[in-house]
Amino acid sequence: MFKKIKELNKSKSIILTVTLVIVLLLVVGTTYAWLTSRTTLLSNTFTYGDIEISIRESDTNDGDEDLNTNSYVIMPGANITKDTKVVVKANSEDCYLFIRIDKENDFDNYMTYSLESNWKELEEYAGIYYMEVDKSGEEQTFNVIKDNIIKVKTDLTYADIRNITSYPTMMISAYAVQRNEDMDAINSPKEAWELAYNPAS
Repeated sequence: MFKKIKELNKSKSIILTVTLVIVLLLVVGTTYAWLTSRTTLLSNTFTYGDIEISIRESDTNDGDEDLNTNSYVIMPGANITKDTKVVVKANSEDCYLFIRIDKENDFDNYMTYSLESNWKELEEYAGIYYMEVDKSGEEQTFNVIKDNIIKVKTDLTYADIRNITSYPTMMISAYAVQRNEDMDAINSPKEAWELAYNPAS
């Protein structure tokens, strides 16, 4: 009889075990409604920036009607008005603004001048000067020659001037390169100039 009771208890254990497994299966198989969320679509548009510059000065009424080829009369001690300006158009991106000054035919032997103080010399390249210009909704204008004056040296004589066979010449050109600290290729004025102008070309 004890044997039968023992077998019956064993059978109950098996039944209980099976029941637990079924309960577990029922729990695992139950579908839950999870909390969910979704954002709206984020749309980004990437456009190019732009920089636009120009260079200009007043006409000297030398008869050629070309502001890029002004002529001046030199006399010992004379002050010559040269109001060269570089213009950065409205909404141009942050930039390095450069001027390049080339002089020919012994220009410095006859005349002296200074640049406006906001132009910094680019030490690695002779005759190159720059400034950093921030983006603005307004047009920005920068003078090149201090007080717009080039002075003829006072120690020149009329004989010296009459003996000039090739007239002294000054040529000024302007360049601009986007300034952006996140762009490794142009994170210094030197690197920007090397992109703007290739001396080998």
